Amino acid sequence: MHRNYSTTRGVSAIIGSMLMLLIIVAVGSTILVLALNNINMFNLALKVEEANLSRYRSGVIIENIATNTNSNRITIWLRNLGNDPVHINRITVFDMDTQQPIMQQDTNMILARGQLRDITYNLTLVRGHTYKIVINTSNDGSVNDYFSP
Repeated sequence: MHRNYSTTRGVSAIIGSMLMLLIIVAVGSTILVLALNNINMFNLALKVEEANLSRYRSGVIIENIATNTNSNRITIWLRNLGNDPVHINRITVFDMDTQQPIMQQDTNMILARGQLRDITYNLTLVRGHTYKIVINTSNDGSVNDYFSP
């Protein structure tokens, strides 16, 4: 009883394994390329958004305000916490009790990265009044703070 197997040939185990490996590599590499492309696009979008947001952040803070009502002097300390130089365009002081600006000065001051700078003005300040300082920067940002002498 000898059977003839020559008419029922199939794919050998080695060829079948190689064919499955080829399919897995093709599908896996396609998924990898698509995933890496999406990650790169996401990183690019984050970088663009971060650049857009940094335009509106001035990086300037009002670190301290000292007043002397006897000599009518006010000293403002400004610090640049950002990575880029900041151009200060205007400094305004408002009397919040009367809602009137008591000082408005256009300036062309540049604060370097990490720089602390003090500015002194002679102003007539009333004890008990609340004042607001507004610092406008060249990138349309502003910083403000309140104080009472």
